[in-house]
Amino acid sequence: MEETNDMEYDQSSTMASWIVRAGATAALNDLCRTMLDYCVPPVFLGTGMQIAVDDAYSRLIEKLRYRIGVEDMHQITQLEPDRFDPTDPIEWLIDRMTSYQYFRITSNMTNPASRSGPPFTRYPELIHDIDTDGLLKLDRYRAQPNAILHNGSALHYHPFLRRGFSSAINEPLIQTLLASRDADAANQLRIAVDPRGFMPASALLNYREADYWYGPKLMSAPALDDFDFVGTTVHTDPHADPSDTECFDHCYESLIVNWESQRHQNLRTCQIEEVPVANCATATDGRILARYLHAIRDPYTRAFRHCDGAVKLFSPDDFSRRKQKLQVGVTRSATYRKVFRIDGAIRDGQWADIVAHWFRGNTLVGEYLNEL
Repeated sequence: MEETNDMEYDQSSTMASWIVRAGATAALNDLCRTMLDYCVPPVFLGTGMQIAVDDAYSRLIEKLRYRIGVEDMHQITQLEPDRFDPTDPIEWLIDRMTSYQYFRITSNMTNPASRSGPPFTRYPELIHDIDTDGLLKLDRYRAQPNAILHNGSALHYHPFLRRGFSSAINEPLIQTLLASRDADAANQLRIAVDPRGFMPASALLNYREADYWYGPKLMSAPALDDFDFVGTTVHTDPHADPSDTECFDHCYESLIVNWESQRHQNLRTCQIEEVPVANCATATDGRILARYLHAIRDPYTRAFRHCDGAVKLFSPDDFSRRKQKLQVGVTRSATYRKVFRIDGAIRDGQWADIVAHWFRGNTLVGEYLNEL
């Protein structure tokens, strides 16, 4: 991967000061870049998942063990005594520092006009195939559920397509989008890629991250084609606690769905937006992330002709104000980043699967689809 200088740390923080004092900043940067290239999150460091990552990890550990003494390690354990795992202070320090970098939201992730990052430097032809929303047109690329293969490299999907924004890529969603594209030769799929790194295709791994997620199979619903079926529906979770910090369950306060009819165009539009419990969807920079979906329906062909998914990023104050409005659509106070778009003929069952997988983990979505 090409050299990049986008690694940022709070040099005034106590944790960063240990890295600087040990002369290990370059080694930490190398590890972070390699983790982004090979899409290896901090939880898998030292597990043998990717040799290149393990090598960078070992070099950093060796440097820190040589430079940080026993007394210093004891002081590291006092940084967060209530949350500290005393098994190895050095590994804990590395986990905390790499977690910030791995999950940090960078400007080229949220700006659809950005064409900066190692994939674009290495493969400038990507720039010509990205639209104004920052989505890659997949016509000339070999897309599979876990990555996009191109000229011997594996390009990663955008981090906003991770399950819960922090886990592995939402492969069931990608698989559903690819299947919907392949269902009709005229269908076109565009998707956002991770601008921060890429890896050799030969090193790409197939692994499963399983959970239990199901919903109703929407084969047909007369309301979808009813021009009089309009307005906003709000589904709420009475057990969701806005002050919750554990986020094990009931992580979404509400789901807002709006249908409108454009009779002069013989079309209908659907917009869906979630309102998460703030602490359960807060990024490293303090912004709150919420998923949004927009679709266009053609009642005369009984199919959707367009569907796209996006993420909205709110400041805490803007999110508090947003929660007071039970409406969905343009939110001027939020940063908006589209991450996928499919056009063509999308059947009811395909659309329902896209909705369910895009809002994966939000049980209010299944509740809504079950009522259609």
